[in-house]
Amino acid sequence: MKLAAKGVDFETAATSQGFLQYGEPIGFVDMPKLDFCVVGCVAVTRAGRRTGKGAGFADLEQGIFRELGLVDDSTPIATTVHSRQVVERQAVEMESHDSALHFIATEAELIETRTTHPQPRGVDWSKLRPDQFADVPFLADLRARLERR
Repeated sequence: MKLAAKGVDFETAATSQGFLQYGEPIGFVDMPKLDFCVVGCVAVTRAGRRTGKGAGFADLEQGIFRELGLVDDSTPIATTVHSRQVVERQAVEMESHDSALHFIATEAELIETRTTHPQPRGVDWSKLRPDQFADVPFLADLRARLERR
């Protein structure tokens, strides 16, 4: 509605430049509960294991969503990859803070993983690096809020 009022079509607003020009930043606490999550992956397995670029930001984001009640165990997590990125199970290590995938879409198929990997409860604060607190200032506020509970 707001875009149409400004004479901006969705296709323009959905580009990276359009987002910067017309988008409105919102904080995590202003977000509604998510019905579905899509995460980026470098490699995945048919059992729902995933790995990203190695910085841990996708799992951190999922942890934040869980801490705030925006995502829970019923929220499907999906990714899109090329079929060459679907690897053998032993090729991807999963840790307790890693979120597993429910669906994987490739150019050749849609994989329902039926993952048995337990989803994390929230942010694993012991795994965070100082640069993550610097890159995501909201983290210190979230941690302080959770410690006051």
